[in-house]
Order: sequence, then C-alpha cells, then structure tokens
Amino acid sequence: MFFDREDYVIVMRTFWPVSPVVGEGMMQVSERLACEGRCRVVTQDQFGLRDAVKELKRGQNVAFSPVYALSNSSSKMLTRVLDLLWFTLAVFFVLLLRRPRVVYVATDPPLLVPVVVALYAKLFRASYVYHVQDIHPEATGIVFSKLKKTYLRYLYRFFRYLDGLVVKNAAKIITLTPEMANSLTKRGEISLLSITYINNPAAPLPFKPVDLKYDYSFVGNAGRLQRIPLLISAIRQYLQDGGNKKFAFAGAGVMSKDLRRLSDEFPDNVEYFGKVPVEKAAQITLASQWAMLPIEDEVCLYAFPSKASTYAVSGKSIVAICGFTTSVGQWVRKHNLGLVVNPDVSALMDFFNEKNIDQKKDSFYFKKIQKEGRGNLIDQLSTDQFVSGVVNVLKGAMNLSKD
Repeated sequence: MFFDREDYVIVMRTFWPVSPVVGEGMMQVSERLACEGRCRVVTQDQFGLRDAVKELKRGQNVAFSPVYALSNSSSKMLTRVLDLLWFTLAVFFVLLLRRPRVVYVATDPPLLVPVVVALYAKLFRASYVYHVQDIHPEATGIVFSKLKKTYLRYLYRFFRYLDGLVVKNAAKIITLTPEMANSLTKRGEISLLSITYINNPAAPLPFKPVDLKYDYSFVGNAGRLQRIPLLISAIRQYLQDGGNKKFAFAGAGVMSKDLRRLSDEFPDNVEYFGKVPVEKAAQITLASQWAMLPIEDEVCLYAFPSKASTYAVSGKSIVAICGFTTSVGQWVRKHNLGLVVNPDVSALMDFFNEKNIDQKKDSFYFKKIQKEGRGNLIDQLSTDQFVSGVVNVLKGAMNLSKD
C-alpha cells in the first residue's frame, strides 16, 4: 500500500544531533522545506532521534524515518558492511513507500545509497540532488593505488562506473570547489552548468576565551591522505634536535596508534586526545597558535577538508602542508589565512624553527593577519549560507520535476 506522494526526502546517514555541523545544517534545511511541502528525513539512529526532536522542539512538521544502526565506529568490518546494506535497503523501501518528487542524497554513505536513489528516480520519474562532499571513487583509488593489488584496480573501475551513473542522472550536483567540479566534468558525464558550489559550514566555537596552550594543533581524521606519517617524522626530528614547541592532535584514524606512540615518546611536547566531540575539537584549535592542515595534493582534486572551515572561523593562522597550486594552498593564500609549507620534512623543520617567519604573537605577520585576514569568508562559512544554498537547489529541482 502506498501513501500520498511526498515532496522532499532527505537521505543522510549521519544527521542531527550526531553531526552538529553539516547535520545541523540539514536539519534546518528540512525545517524550511517542511514549511512549504511535505518533507521527510531518512537517517540512521542510535540515540533516539524522535525523543531528541521532541525534547529540543526541532523538526517541526518534518517526518522522520530513523533506521536503527547495527554498528558504530568500533564495530568489526563485516558488521559495518552489513549495517550499510541494511541502511541501503531501508532507504529504498522508504522511497518506494513515500514516492517523493525530489530526493537529497549525499556521499554519506557513498556509492550504494546514491545508486539506490538514482534507481528510484528512474523508476518513478523523480528528481534528485547529489551532494558530493568527496568524490569517493577517485579518492578511494588513491588509497587503492598505494596498496598495489590488481583486484583493487577492477573494483575502483566498478565504483567509478556506479558513481558515474549517479552523477549523470542527477538534476543538480552540489560540490565544494572548482577543482572537484573539474574532476567530475573530466569524466564526460556532465557539464559545469549542472554543478553548484556550496561551502560546508564551520563548527560552532565556544563563546568563552581559551588560553593558548599549544603552538600547533591538528584536528580531524588521522589518515595517510592527511600526511600524518610526514608530520610525525618532522615533529620527531624537530623534538630530537632539541625543539621545545608543543603539539596537539585530536581525531581517530589508521594513524592513531602512531600518534599515541609519538605522544608517549614526547609527553611534554605532544598531546594526543584521540577522537573527541566537536566542542572539544574547537577548544583545542582555539588553544593553539597555528592550526595544521596537511593533505595529499592529489586528494585536493576530489575533496576539501571540512576542518578548514572551522580553522578559518577560529581566527587562528593556518599552516597548509601541501602544494602551493592545490585548492587548499590557493584557498589559504587567497584569504590571507596563514602559510603554505611544502610537504617535506626539511620544509616543516624550517617552519617549526621559524626560519621563514617570526611566529611571535606580536610580530608583524600576526598583526597583518589580524587586520587583513578572513574578509567576508566567515559569512560564506555560516550555517545560514549553507542552508539557503541547499534549499534553493532543492526548490530548483522541484520546479524541474513539475515541468
């Protein structure tokens, strides 16, 4: 039995309140859409979404279809794969039952769920908007290439084929940077006219001032694509040579054990917090003089680090550890947010030893950053800007579906 057709369905595995940044933004999107039509959110739930919505008086007029989560970040791989399949099937069932005219789907999770949305849209003549936060086939392909397994090459091609179908049939694509848009158009599936750029919002920052405690901090996924091995090598060499600056790291990932080992080796200079809530992550950033933004150059073609928005809004100087011509390097220089350092140990050692710049708080450089930096960037990274942008794209897709 089918229900009356709904206007919008938002599919997002990690929604509010679990995701207090993009998840909060999408909650506001759903609330706005619900003022003009029937809107539903399909998400995974471990913490009682309906109770939270009722208690905090959120999501007025929004319908929710929470799918019980079978796994978490500490679960075994098989359990997580089964959980993904379960969520994918649940999404397809809800779409068939509710038959929305417009669907929003992001790369959360990638590939399978977007493919299911594209299949539904084809069967029921609906429209969908694809929010490409990361171009997963290509980004995953970087990791696959490092592993040098033949079967992974064929798996990558299959993933790219699936994602190509989703991209080709979307009413509109939302992505983060021109570099990511160019990577999509090079496939030959779409033109730049199909793509809209919307910045991810910055994480909320504490209102209370935070005393400086660290010289440098890194907050985010501790993975190989974030150049964590390079950072560890440079920091270890700097401290072994007698350096006395303090470093802070927060975040989980494949390199977390190595960061823990570095912290144990230099307990007076390196502090590793592991995975922390967004609020704690913001405090660590505010307690630092520099926010480190390391990333593989090739990754910049397919993604943009979400922590960059929070770094910019925090007012802290950013040291981007990547090539000067990458999207991240150009972004830091364009908005006068800090410095770009070549991704090698010697360049990082020079930076830590202040051979390139006087890093004192009252130096000319920091006064210049305080006076000229950021510009209107903070407004562009607000939740309001994000919400308005996504709502306008979804309304445009609705107009197309009515034509």
